[in-house]
Amino acid sequence: MLYIAIVRYALSITVYLVVVAVFMVWAGASGADEGVAPELMLFVLIGIHPVVGFVIGRAWAFSLVLFLPLLGLPVPVPEDAYEPFPMWFVMLYFGIPIGLVLIGVGIVGRKLWEWRHRAEVA
Repeated sequence: MLYIAIVRYALSITVYLVVVAVFMVWAGASGADEGVAPELMLFVLIGIHPVVGFVIGRAWAFSLVLFLPLLGLPVPVPEDAYEPFPMWFVMLYFGIPIGLVLIGVGIVGRKLWEWRHRAEVA
């Protein structure tokens, strides 16, 4: 495997984990409604999945979504929450399936891009 591919994989995994961890810290903060708009944070969390799938372009990228409930474990449930479920539960039952679909979109996009690029070169 080329060194550039290893660096690309390591960098994309690191960026993915940092973005998800920042989202979990933001969600666990008591003043989650203040500061950064919730729509922006959700857009970044949803947007990172296809980007990582595209950058990695391999099937093992699907395993990254398993970190969602693990990173959601330390997030406390606020007292004034409109849902009584802890973050790890939400990520387990909603985050993983949605993340799998979004990473799959990125992987398919990468495969189509490689296929088209190969056709142009030949």
